[in-house]
Amino acid sequence: MTAPRIETSPANPGTRRAASVAIGLLAWGPALNAAIPARPYALDLLSHFTAHFAVVIALLAVVALARRRRARAANGLVAAGAALSIFAFAAPTPHAFTPSTDPRPRLRVALYNCKNEISPTPDGDPFSAWLLDQDADLVAVIEGPLHFPLSQPAITERYPYRVTPESGLMWPIVLLSRWPIEITPFKPRTPEWVESFLAHRSVIVTVPPRDGAPGARLLFAATHPPSPRKVATWRASLKRTRMEGDILAEFRRDRGLPVVIAGDFNSTPVGMPHRTFAEHSGLTGWWRGPFQGTWHAALPTFLSIPIDRVWTTPDIAVTRLLTGPDFGSDHRPVIADLTIR
Repeated sequence: MTAPRIETSPANPGTRRAASVAIGLLAWGPALNAAIPARPYALDLLSHFTAHFAVVIALLAVVALARRRRARAANGLVAAGAALSIFAFAAPTPHAFTPSTDPRPRLRVALYNCKNEISPTPDGDPFSAWLLDQDADLVAVIEGPLHFPLSQPAITERYPYRVTPESGLMWPIVLLSRWPIEITPFKPRTPEWVESFLAHRSVIVTVPPRDGAPGARLLFAATHPPSPRKVATWRASLKRTRMEGDILAEFRRDRGLPVVIAGDFNSTPVGMPHRTFAEHSGLTGWWRGPFQGTWHAALPTFLSIPIDRVWTTPDIAVTRLLTGPDFGSDHRPVIADLTIR
């Protein structure tokens, strides 16, 4: 006896079309989100991981292609490329210079959010030894302990000019310089200024002529906007970056000096704090690319996100960027070689 044959109707074309649209929105969502200049808090946090979303979308597209879903695969691959493009071109890449023939002044800047992970012993610690090997001219250490660098003779000898934290001071930031500095506080205008290290402890560095290059004067400072762990601190970060950007733009108009800012921005180049600071200051935030992150240091660099960076005015270019190893903080240090045009 033959079993009865069951007739099945083909899938509803409308359902299949709706599924394709849903998958397309899932694929294009991160790219469109990263492209929106103003967005709410949750979307802005998600935008920091646009590059990672792009990789996941690309993998899903490969799976769809293996299952012969060519339209969905093409949609996903194009969306992944768009997301990566938005992320990759959010800030320019370093220009190529030839240091051996370029007579312009050159500087090396080091940046590290140490999270108090620096040893107070006179014998030093791994980060301090690494820093001395880098031979940087200017150093910004964020969330530095009170004992640093005064407890380490090698650091104080290398950097005789410095701004160090004081007991009770709200800014645990250290600036170190091999060259003479002049502290340049900006005139406070609003209550928010009292919380800004940049507004109160920026320094003008006088770089002497050396190696056949002329001398130079520039403004150097560090900044650390609030971490956007909740809506209130995210809004505070936007307010801080807007205010400090305006300070630097006015300084640039009045004094005409080059500016170098080092900081933990708690924002990738597609994040609103980064975009706000760039818009108001006119500075360029230099970074190594979407898969050369500095946070979290416990993760490989290709899984980390780039939230620590060096900013410069258009008359300064970064010729090389390096990311240092893990020294116990949740951030990796950054080294930037600069050429003053």
